[in-house]
Formats: sequence, C-alpha cells, structure tokens
Amino acid sequence: MRDRNIKWLLEELPKWVAKDVVNEETAARIQSYYDETEEKNGLRMALAIFGTIGTVLIGSGIILLFAKNWESFSLSVRTVLSLLPLILAQLLTGWVIYKEKDSPAWREGTAVFLFLTIGASISLIGQTYHIPGNAPQFILTWMLLALPAIYLLEATVPAIAYIFGIVAWAGATRGEGEYTFFYWLLLALISGYLFKMFKTSPNSNRSSFLLWALTLSLCISFGIVMEQALPGLWIIVYSCYFTILFLLGWMNWGQGELRWKKSVLIIGAMGSLILSIILSYKGVWKEIGWKYYANGFNHNWANAVQDYILVTFLLICLSYLHYKFFKQKNTLGLIFSALPVIAILGYLLASFIGPGISDLLFDAYLLIIGIFIVVRGLKNYSLALTNAGMLILAFLIVLRFFDSDLGFLEKGIAFILVGSGFLLANYRLVRRQKGVGQ
Repeated sequence: MRDRNIKWLLEELPKWVAKDVVNEETAARIQSYYDETEEKNGLRMALAIFGTIGTVLIGSGIILLFAKNWESFSLSVRTVLSLLPLILAQLLTGWVIYKEKDSPAWREGTAVFLFLTIGASISLIGQTYHIPGNAPQFILTWMLLALPAIYLLEATVPAIAYIFGIVAWAGATRGEGEYTFFYWLLLALISGYLFKMFKTSPNSNRSSFLLWALTLSLCISFGIVMEQALPGLWIIVYSCYFTILFLLGWMNWGQGELRWKKSVLIIGAMGSLILSIILSYKGVWKEIGWKYYANGFNHNWANAVQDYILVTFLLICLSYLHYKFFKQKNTLGLIFSALPVIAILGYLLASFIGPGISDLLFDAYLLIIGIFIVVRGLKNYSLALTNAGMLILAFLIVLRFFDSDLGFLEKGIAFILVGSGFLLANYRLVRRQKGVGQ
C-alpha cells in the first residue's frame, strides 16, 4: 500500500509537467522509481507470507507422519524423532542468519518453523517420558525458549504468536489461581524487539501488524490479569486505555500520517464506543465500589496490587496526553477524550449512591457523540461521518427500545422514524454535494 505522501507526489507530477516545473523525462523517472519500490515491497511481503504458510504446512505434515506410527516406535526412537525437527530448525536458523539474513521470506519461514518445533518437541518429550506439568508451565516454557529466535531473526509472525501466547499463559494461570502479574514481565521481555521495529520502520506493514496484535492483546489481557478485589475497577482501566489509544492516533493527525496512528485511532475509537454502549446498561453498575470490596480467601492479594498500579499508570499517561491534546482545541476529539472523566464520575456515583444514574450518563454521552458526528458530517459534506453518527444514534435507540417495555407498535414506529432519518440525511447530503460540484 502506497504512503499518502508518495500518492500525493505522483498525482502532482502531471501538473508539474504542465507548468514546466519538471520535464517529462524527470517525471517518468520519478514515477518509475516509486513504482519499482512498491513492486519490490509487495514482492517481499508476498514471499514472507507464502514462505510462512509453506513452513506451517511442512511442519504440520511432519508431525502427522510421526503421529501415525508413534505407538509402534521404541522409547529411544521417539526421543530422537521428538528432537530431530527442533535440531533441523536450529541448523536452518543458523544457516539463515549466516547466508539469508536480509530475506524476509527466509527469516519469517524459518522462525515460524523453529517456533512450532519448540512447542512440538516439548509436548512430545513430555508425553514420551510422562513428565508432569500443566498448561501454564507448558506455555511459559514454550514462549521463553522461542523468544531468542524472534530477536535473532527479527521475525514478525513468531512475535505476534508470542504476544498472544503470553495472554494464553495469563488465562491458564488465572484458572490455576496463580500470580498473573508475571504477564507484565513476559511482555517486557519482547519490548526491546517491539521498540526497535517501531523506531526503525514505524510505517511498515510489519510494525502495523505488531501494533494491532499488541493493542488487541492488551484489550484481552486487562480482563484476565486484573484481580478485581475492588469491583468495577475495570471500567476506569478500559476507559483510560481506549482514550489513550485514541489520543495517540488523533494528535498531530495529518503530519506524515504514520500507519500506526490509524490502527491505534481505530481501536481507540471503536473501543470507546463499544465500552460506552456496555456501560449504558444499568446491570453493569450493580455491586461495584468500596461497599463490595472483596474479603476472604477467594482473591489473590499479590495480584490485586497490580490493579492499583495499572490504574495509577494509565491515569498518569492520560493526564499527560490530555495536557498536550487540549492545545489543539478540536471539539470532536475533546468529546471522545472525555470518556474517562465520565467513567470515573459514573463509578463514584454507583459506589456511593448505587446504579440508576451512571447508565444515564452514558446514554447522554452516546447521544452527544452521535449528534455531533452527524452535524460535523453534514457540515463537511461527508457521507461517511454522517452515516457513522446516524449509526451510533440508531444503535442507541434500538438498544434502549429493546430494553424498554414498549409494545411492538411503538417500537415499529420508532424504527421507521430512524430509518427515515438515515434516508433523509443521505438525500440532503448528496443534493448538497451535487450543488457544490456544479
């Protein structure tokens, strides 16, 4: 996919030729240069993808061949067969580092093969010798042994697998009632690779995939690692997290428009809207706050400490971003960035007064967002913005009507009115666009 700046340059070339800013030969050379660069990047990406797929298929085939005759092999043969793929993968890794370190296809394919063989060998050796263990131990051993390959080969797919692998470890550990706060240490172990990728090639496909994986995995991991000794604390955590993503993507938008900004902006905006819809239900606000603070032996107090550290850290980051963001004075951005303030207010009201008010705050918040986006879309002649705002309003109305005791007649009339609003807004916008075009 072309960078927006390159796309703009190529669109401007004919105008520059017409005005004699550059001659046709220079324009053709510029066009040829960027077309060739894009073709090479696309070819490298395709080779990496197909190389990874081929490696997975070969590895799966080898495992299936072993599995068919596994019971007939002796103990020593099983041991050799269990370790043989891992040894071959390590030898191949050494060869790639020595010979093909600049080839994305070789690096990705070899790293995926090594990643899979590590897990397979651990599993087969454990099964062969009946080594006791559980899911958290297996996943932890697998991830730690695979980590050096990610750094040595600078491979994206195994890095993504590691990111979600440690989330799976946290989930399995939570099921065993153990210490989930070690998840943050495991995440820190790969932070060096992530930092290098985001710093050296922030606008690459690899960095974009890694950032999608990281932000989405954190959405899952927050719900797993938090102990929730103080019920409802997740409301503040998620509202801060999605707003931080939104602000990171929104600030300085248009100045280079790095691809990572799009991913965090999308996740931040969508996460904020989904969270606001969830919080617009009264049942979410029941039994939260200090009155229901957990007592007894059902909670791990060491894990509970991380909840307070996490909330404090997110609030500090959010305060800093709010300070920088308010200078831009963008109304739509300010409305989205108000989510944590409303969440904290709702949390305090539910804690001291009880449910019944906090959900109404989020009904009003969604209503304001929907109306403002519709108005902004109509003002800027944007069908996408107008329909996005109408969709938010329609979704809110539909949810509230299904949640009410109104009859089918009233609900049917309401749906017709909402649908008519969609059609009327689009009709007027199209007419205005045609008027402007003429």
